Amino acid sequence: MSDIKHDPAEYIRGIQQILVSDKKRIGFLFGAGSSLAQKKGKASLTVPAIAKMTTEIVDEISAKKAEYKKALEEINVELDGAYNIETILSNLEQKAKLLSGTNKLNELSESDFIKLIKLVKDCIRKKVSVHLDASGKTVSPDTINDLVQTGFANWIGQAERKFPIEVFTTNYDFLFELGLEQKEIPYYDGFCGSYRPFFNPESVEDLSFLSNQTKVWKIHGSLGWHYDDKTEKILRVNPDEKDILIYPSSLKYKDSKKQPYESLMDRLSNFLKQDDTILITCGYSWGDEHINERIISALKTNTSSHVIGLIFDKYKDDAGDIKYLLT
Repeated sequence: MSDIKHDPAEYIRGIQQILVSDKKRIGFLFGAGSSLAQKKGKASLTVPAIAKMTTEIVDEISAKKAEYKKALEEINVELDGAYNIETILSNLEQKAKLLSGTNKLNELSESDFIKLIKLVKDCIRKKVSVHLDASGKTVSPDTINDLVQTGFANWIGQAERKFPIEVFTTNYDFLFELGLEQKEIPYYDGFCGSYRPFFNPESVEDLSFLSNQTKVWKIHGSLGWHYDDKTEKILRVNPDEKDILIYPSSLKYKDSKKQPYESLMDRLSNFLKQDDTILITCGYSWGDEHINERIISALKTNTSSHVIGLIFDKYKDDAGDIKYLLT
């Protein structure tokens, strides 16, 4: 029998001590995996994981047009195993930039690629719009009660803390908003106003702004965020095809340097640079280098801050056997 070098119970006790303390600055970074979470024995709203989302979107688009199906099959071969919604979208965007006039790639013209890119983005937006039922109305309160995000909101509401919880998420969906509002937890997301709420970067930079409210920072954008050409402001309105999101593609690193994303990324950095700060990551694969760089840079400048990564390591190999990455 091999020596045990890792005691999960010890780490769990350490995390419990951190969460119990009312003097720690605690933040969470939630990635796409958190939108897959369900309570045991409860069927709940979830956003498909990248593999399932890729299969569903490719099947839907392939059924629309034979030319798209053939192009996606060729791109699958080109990508040589690295075939997912991020690499597909990156491939399409790069080819659309290269083409002009009557030139073609994968038997598609520049305008074909632009249409295909829009189709992919529309499908992604539809897949993450799980807050709506089949009739287009917001899901029922009973459904919201079963969300793990509602349980998380309940924990926030019960804990009395010196500093508010800060939630950073790469997800576009409204699952955290549904949970927080179901439990009547006041939160702030960088937008001010009621009729046409506008993004206020100054408030994001001010770490003391609304000091008692939970913060929700959607660092890759959200359904319902629009850029208004007339006022040159980011507004929060009803979600539609004009939503500004950092879609999963190679362009996300360029897009993350624009507003409002730059302000939100600065918030993550500044949060970690505060004394005695804990950031807990959950459902985050550490695959976004622009986020990783901010975290590592902040930790280098502040030795009193810590990051705890919760990693789901169970997976199935090619034979269908259960394996563990951390074995």
